[in-house]
Amino acid sequence: MTPTSTSASASSPSAQDVAVDAATAATRRYYATTDELFQNAQLPIDGVATVADGEELESVRSQLQAQRVRGEVQSGAVVVDRATATSADLGAPRSVTLDVCLDVSAVDVIGADGRSVLTADRPAQAQVSVTAVDAGERGWLVERTQATGSSCSTS
Repeated sequence: MTPTSTSASASSPSAQDVAVDAATAATRRYYATTDELFQNAQLPIDGVATVADGEELESVRSQLQAQRVRGEVQSGAVVVDRATATSADLGAPRSVTLDVCLDVSAVDVIGADGRSVLTADRPAQAQVSVTAVDAGERGWLVERTQATGSSCSTS
């Protein structure tokens, strides 16, 4: 009987799979961290730099400053329901774009007067395009988010 060997490549994930997994994890960290920052005005705004870079970093910093000036506080958390890779660039720096479905049904923003500033008829889900990049020693960071204007498909 001849022993059989299994190929190491058959059980090892591809470089693209590793990048997609890292980008998905970075996206989940991004939403968890930004939730905390929007919920607690005592946390330093620069905490967003641990999960975002580039235009997204500047955008969230600006949003946080404006919300805090208005005396608004988020309650509830965004839930990443699905994240599907739509493209992956394995060059330098590596980047992955994801089609993300967010459940925002538990999120509210309370104004300084104690009332919600969100409209009652807003959708419970949002579809967002997220681009994450490998920032070297800083790890994978979200570089861009863009609402697609459509609701999440049920697939």
